Amino acid sequence: MKIAVTGATGHVGASLIPLLLSEGHNVTALVRNDVRAISSFDIKKIHSDLSNEPSLRELLNGNEILIHCAAKISITGDKDGTVRRTNVEGTERVLRLAKASGVRRMIHISSIHAFNQHPSNESLNENRDYVSDHGFDYDRSKRDATKLVLSAATNDFEVITLHPTSIIGPPDYKPSLLGNAMLNFLMGKIPFATSGGFDFVDVRDVARGIVNAIALGRSGEKYLLSGKYFPVAELFKLIQKAAGRKSHVIAFPLTLAEIGVPFEKIISSMQHRPPLFTRESLAALRTCNRFIDSTKAKEELNYQIRPMEETVHDLVHWFRQYGYLAGN
Repeated sequence: MKIAVTGATGHVGASLIPLLLSEGHNVTALVRNDVRAISSFDIKKIHSDLSNEPSLRELLNGNEILIHCAAKISITGDKDGTVRRTNVEGTERVLRLAKASGVRRMIHISSIHAFNQHPSNESLNENRDYVSDHGFDYDRSKRDATKLVLSAATNDFEVITLHPTSIIGPPDYKPSLLGNAMLNFLMGKIPFATSGGFDFVDVRDVARGIVNAIALGRSGEKYLLSGKYFPVAELFKLIQKAAGRKSHVIAFPLTLAEIGVPFEKIISSMQHRPPLFTRESLAALRTCNRFIDSTKAKEELNYQIRPMEETVHDLVHWFRQYGYLAGN
């Protein structure tokens, strides 16, 4: 089958592209500058972005399926408008051109953040309300893009939205926000964990869920791709175990970490690096629903998840193999 993929060089794309090729699909990928994740694969690569309509037409031409992974993830708001331009306007553009080009099915990779996490002590499934207008910029952008895609479904143009939780696992070339947090912890740059936690899912399981959605799943439907909820301290203990270190994690209350947000913002700016934690990231740890339900994806997409111990072990091994943890 002929398949177009946006965001092909990102965290999800690095697992998705080889899986598509292993199943005999013909892939055309929209890529930007860093193509390490897919450089070894014999696929057509179009170097552009979601703002370039001629490039998007070239990407979509002759393809039956569009897998739209491209997105701007942010835990620092959207001061320059990039989050909304990418996640909403970019999705609208590729959606419109896909319909015009004759694409049969669009699979849009959204996020669990499109949904309201409250009440956090009740099961969260596809029937949960979307996040409100009081949500963070990233959350609202994923909500609005999801609505756009689902409203475009017709008899001739099938659409599905997939909603992963916090994605982790190998390969992680760039690396991802969570991958960076793991590396910083192992290198001693993050000396402690906070209270709170999140639902973490293996990137390879997400990629398999996407591939399954090519043939499975009902048009116009949302599917949650969750893993398992872990407190941050427990995840860090798994990381230490995978790295062969003694399990010793200091966990501070989120309230103390929140006091440190302005100072971390200043320090990260002086050091010309992304902040290790922000108001948004700490809020996500505080409010994440512990009971995210992927039953619908398991029943309709044959979605399956692996143990987080396996994921963390494989990622630490991958980081060492590729030199991200030299000497650690």
